[in-house]
Amino acid sequence: MSQMDFNDIGIHRPVIEGLHDLGITTPTALQQAVIPGLLAGKDIVAEARRGSGKTMAYGAPIIGTLKKSDTTLTAIILAPDRELILKVHHELERLSQYVPMRLLSAPEEQAVESQAIALTKGVNILISTPARLMDLIRMDRIQLKHLRFLVLDEADKMIMRRQKNNLEEIFLSCPEDTQTLIFSSTLPDELHQLVHHYLHRDPQHVFVPLHSTQVKPRIRKKYRIDKLAHTDLNLYKCGFEECAPNHSWGPAIRDHFLIHYITHGQGVFKTQESTYRLNAGQGFLLCPNQIASYQADDRDPWSYYWVGFHGLKAEDYLQQAGLGDSQPVFSWNGDNHQLVDTFEQILSANELYRGRDIRLVGYLYVLLSEFVAKQPGTVFSDQNQEKDPKESYVEQALSFMHKNYSQKISVSEIAVHVGLNRSYLYNLFRTYLQTSPQDYLVRYRIEKACNLLESSTYSIGEISRSVGYDDPLLFSKMFKKIRGVSPREYRKNHH
Repeated sequence: MSQMDFNDIGIHRPVIEGLHDLGITTPTALQQAVIPGLLAGKDIVAEARRGSGKTMAYGAPIIGTLKKSDTTLTAIILAPDRELILKVHHELERLSQYVPMRLLSAPEEQAVESQAIALTKGVNILISTPARLMDLIRMDRIQLKHLRFLVLDEADKMIMRRQKNNLEEIFLSCPEDTQTLIFSSTLPDELHQLVHHYLHRDPQHVFVPLHSTQVKPRIRKKYRIDKLAHTDLNLYKCGFEECAPNHSWGPAIRDHFLIHYITHGQGVFKTQESTYRLNAGQGFLLCPNQIASYQADDRDPWSYYWVGFHGLKAEDYLQQAGLGDSQPVFSWNGDNHQLVDTFEQILSANELYRGRDIRLVGYLYVLLSEFVAKQPGTVFSDQNQEKDPKESYVEQALSFMHKNYSQKISVSEIAVHVGLNRSYLYNLFRTYLQTSPQDYLVRYRIEKACNLLESSTYSIGEISRSVGYDDPLLFSKMFKKIRGVSPREYRKNHH
């Protein structure tokens, strides 16, 4: 495709000026392919990943059609989640000083009534999830009679989240002459069915090869979890990534278990013994202290969820699921919606202020139970298995800490209680919990302090003494070291 500029493809002059001021001077391959057809009134089905310039591929021409002082709803942009809603809003809002417009974001996490009220004041472009848009339609709080554009951004992810029925109702609710623009990384069968049934104007199909999109690795969400209060299972980190071609990790080792589940694309996973080529619907497990590596395909790079964890029961639960050093890969046969939903619930739980850690560990149990449930044959319960005596020592030490954290106890006292020397106890904690007894005790005390700061009116000094610190200044210093803010600031942020 020959190089064009935005003048060549028909973008409105004020929009071009805004794009240039933002440093966007040359249209991407996707924008060159999509914008002329969009302005000609065609329905569009574009297969392209994030990083291809798709927000401006539909946003720039749609904004160019807006008329000054017009407050009618011209376009609805549907996105699978709050993160993409806010990203799209931010990108379009940057052009508002060049073309006056009224934008409204309507994620499901916000009150629907406030969104309905905002619509009555006039909105040009609504950015919403399919479910929230259906809430507004069923409440009869949105007028669609003047709607000109319906955009589905990351449509495959909406299908993955079981939004097909909502999308069908939305298509039926829109005026017949609404122009539909679909952008998706992949085109699953259910999305093909929607295109076939509801796009009737000979849609233009656009496919942009990966080498034309300048795709970069994109982390949708990535979290590290520092608390270690739950010792049977400790969630360390979780996330989702759309990988660039040939994106790789290793050869290296981890100090915890790490499950990857592939949703799209393909790649290679290697251990010291074997090499596996894996596709969507499959996954792999990295085990602690085992050398491994993995790499995304150069033409069809994978996207995957991941969750990293450890704990006293982690290896046992994975064995029940048929996973371990000797069997590090798996295939998820059948409907994967429930598995994806669980990964999404883990990611969403990170955004909670209260109950976050309990929710995270709870969903980690749910995730592992889903793997166990897929495993054929008899699975023995904990009562049928012989307990590792080293594990028992750790459990005894933890029990002593949990009962006596409010007292002035030392690691030496804990070791004497268990019947071990301090060095051996330290090694057991490093092996089973990847932390030292002292660090665990400090973090446990700080977590208990967080609970008191959130739920009580006790003074900082009273809370300090309640979690084993006679000196409030030392307590405040340790609290800030662990949490990054002072106890007073923490209480202010959580009330």
